[in-house]
Amino acid sequence: MSLDRKQLISTHLHLKDLISGQAISPNEWIKHELIRIQNDIRPRHCQSYSELVQMIEEPFRFEAYKASVTGPALSYKRKSIMSYYILQLHNIEQVRKRLVADKRQPSSVLLCRAFLGLWQHYRCASSPRQLLYEFDKMRVDMKLQKPVHPFHFKAKLMTILLGKVKLTEKLVKPWQWICEWVTTATVDDMNEQEGAQWIQLSISIFIIAKKLYTKGLSPP
Repeated sequence: MSLDRKQLISTHLHLKDLISGQAISPNEWIKHELIRIQNDIRPRHCQSYSELVQMIEEPFRFEAYKASVTGPALSYKRKSIMSYYILQLHNIEQVRKRLVADKRQPSSVLLCRAFLGLWQHYRCASSPRQLLYEFDKMRVDMKLQKPVHPFHFKAKLMTILLGKVKLTEKLVKPWQWICEWVTTATVDDMNEQEGAQWIQLSISIFIIAKKLYTKGLSPP
């Protein structure tokens, strides 16, 4: 985001502080939140310094707190739900980093955003529907404790991802992230336990994204 865009946000945007109920400037919002974190005051919007820094670095996250937001109690509940899923993704990410050495692989958060992007626009093309179906089928198989075959699962996904695909502009980036997630997973070099763990990670993120989508929540 350009400096001009950041200045525009700081100058013209007012955010809803869901704790105090006030509509304030982004700088004031950040100042109040910083004080809460420093003094461990709860409730608060961000649970840690890193979460607050992430919001500052990615201003689109402030969309959820625009002054037009109504119902502080409801909004705070949604924020708590989002924090829960963000924590889950953080834990998954730690496992992913140990399992997959290739740094080109997208993070767990990016994969979550990719799934959300597919659900939001999948009606525009058949390939996203096929891809989501394969992940959902694997979710059901794992729930039923059926045998999982990482190599076969990856092969099915690759057939769809690298096949003849027509995507709208909004689907290009999500498709790229999922493609990179799958191609950088060297399941043929993994032992049985590692392969099953890779599938578990993928499906866990898929489930989180699906829950966020059904609850009408934005990507973390």
